[in-house]
Amino acid sequence: MKLYFAGSLPPKYLEREAHSVSGGRKFLATFADKSSRRFAQTACLDPSLHLFIDSGAYSVWTKNKHIDIEEYVQFCLAIKQIAKCPVRFAALDVIPGSPGEEATTHEREIACEKGWENYEYMRKRDIECLMTFHQFETRYWLKKIADSTDYMCVSPRKSGVSYQDKLRWLKDVFRYIGPPMIKVHGLGVASAEFMEIFPFYSVDNTAWLQGGRVGNYMYFDEKELRVISVPPVTERTTVAATYRCLKEGIRAYAELESRITEVWQLRGEFWDEPRIENMVASNPRFDALATYDWQDACGRYDIQPRIPGFETCDDDEVVGDPA
Repeated sequence: MKLYFAGSLPPKYLEREAHSVSGGRKFLATFADKSSRRFAQTACLDPSLHLFIDSGAYSVWTKNKHIDIEEYVQFCLAIKQIAKCPVRFAALDVIPGSPGEEATTHEREIACEKGWENYEYMRKRDIECLMTFHQFETRYWLKKIADSTDYMCVSPRKSGVSYQDKLRWLKDVFRYIGPPMIKVHGLGVASAEFMEIFPFYSVDNTAWLQGGRVGNYMYFDEKELRVISVPPVTERTTVAATYRCLKEGIRAYAELESRITEVWQLRGEFWDEPRIENMVASNPRFDALATYDWQDACGRYDIQPRIPGFETCDDDEVVGDPA
């Protein structure tokens, strides 16, 4: 699994930290943020990095603005032309409704149609991009996206839904797309439990920034992420303390990425990563997972393969809807 570090920080800091922490060399850059664009233009020249370019449509939408598709396309083409490292691009999606108001079914459908138009336009402009399937969109769009590509994004709702709602939705999504599995990128997925339950090919999140914002150290104890406060309280306001916390956040999530990758490799999911030989022997703590294959995971978490009759479900049915 690939974990991209998202969030807006000074480009020089990101470039420095990318080389100081083993594994912390995958970053998501947002077109909507000027500083992030500058970082992408520099970072893409480094062969040791991995970049994911996102439009930032949601952030702009919260300000009642929008992103011009042609400006975004030109930026992506410029990055593609000079990049010396692997770069992934997200299609420009369209957010329905208005900030502070729940979108109607009609508004969601219109947004999906416009998002699909952007997706097709970017591909015609020779930009291989990932289309996003959002929570509360209908099965029709999940099927349409999944049938058009081998790599797509899924975006759980950022607010207004419970953990169980997100879990139920992700189960429904993965129930359709695998196995056989296409690659899935989880936008804004920070839950280690979700990463263990579902075989994401890649995810991104800003959770690693939280320690620097509140003055806490984050670490990974080979099982889960943990947080400890930095004493005394006065130290939390210093720049040096903030950057120490941020660095530990990168380290913790890089270690989580490694652990999740090992777990899914033991389950038989290798994506395009090299097979780890003798992993069980060299990692005794994963002995119990050695026979934990995808079928076992399906049973444990109530996830089914692409089931007969799914394609006959109503296309306008909302994925993950308990009704």
